[in-house]
Amino acid sequence: MGTTDVTLYAKWTDNVAPTVTLDLPATYTSLTVPVTIVPSETNVKYFFIEGPTPTSGLVPQDPTPPYTNAPGWITTLPTSYDFRAAGSRTLFVWVKDAAENVSTGLVSDVVVITLPDTTPPTITATSSNTTPLAIGETTTLTFTLSSASTNFTQDDITVVGGTLSQWTAVSSTVYTARFTPDTNRTTAGTINVAAGRFTNASGTSNTAMTQLSIQIDTVAPVTPAALTIPAQTGVTAWYYVTTDTFTVRVACTLGYTNKIYSRTIAAPTPVIINTTVCTNSTYMDVVINPGQASGFYSLSATITDTAGNASGQSNLINIYKDLPETAVTVP
Repeated sequence: MGTTDVTLYAKWTDNVAPTVTLDLPATYTSLTVPVTIVPSETNVKYFFIEGPTPTSGLVPQDPTPPYTNAPGWITTLPTSYDFRAAGSRTLFVWVKDAAENVSTGLVSDVVVITLPDTTPPTITATSSNTTPLAIGETTTLTFTLSSASTNFTQDDITVVGGTLSQWTAVSSTVYTARFTPDTNRTTAGTINVAAGRFTNASGTSNTAMTQLSIQIDTVAPVTPAALTIPAQTGVTAWYYVTTDTFTVRVACTLGYTNKIYSRTIAAPTPVIINTTVCTNSTYMDVVINPGQASGFYSLSATITDTAGNASGQSNLINIYKDLPETAVTVP
């Protein structure tokens, strides 16, 4: 009886699903984010789903594993992934091996994407004063930026017609400074910030600021001529009056304000006894009443322009007031 050789063949079936790990940076500043993917096997293909995306609803919170024949499987191990939008983004990954075994479970990681602000920041400036700055006056300037900056300083500002002081960073978008006008100036001052002087948090440079103009009048009016009493011409030393009220003549500029002061030897501090707005640019005759008894006293005048600048006091005129004695009836 003969023998027969029998060869047995064993067919091995791979039904073990591969595994994979995924790592994303916690934060990133670009939609193209680096990824670190480590599969448990070589020669695998990769499938990705980006989500969740609550605002669009395109991807469910827990995506189901892809079919083995689903479109979208790639063969090259990626080193980055292009996300659709910024914000908090989740990336899911699956792998399948040559036997079409697909990894199980949800392997995912989260990245928060904050894109740089590439819009050039703008800046505006305002003044707290809406009328011309007069002698001794200042105004507060407020600079408002459209986006935060940490390198905007007083040196970024070009000032004409005055100086800045008291620089204050109220916040990263609001800054203030005190503007003091130059003396003896009637030309408007200007405030400018050129383009490219500062940047926002993303490093984007600013656009040029619209110029701020500040009206200035720091020129004092000319000291007026000494008062005269029209009824008494040719007087060089003392005027003589015999009534409580009398008329004086003051030099005028249309729209300016004249003030008349009185003083005595006993009370040498000037006291305003009359204020008159000029209705012409020559002179005005003003009836005054110093309101004091007979005696010696002096008068002077100042003139104040429409910006509030006052001249010096005019030369004094001296007056002797001699009121008639009041008759007393004796019973």
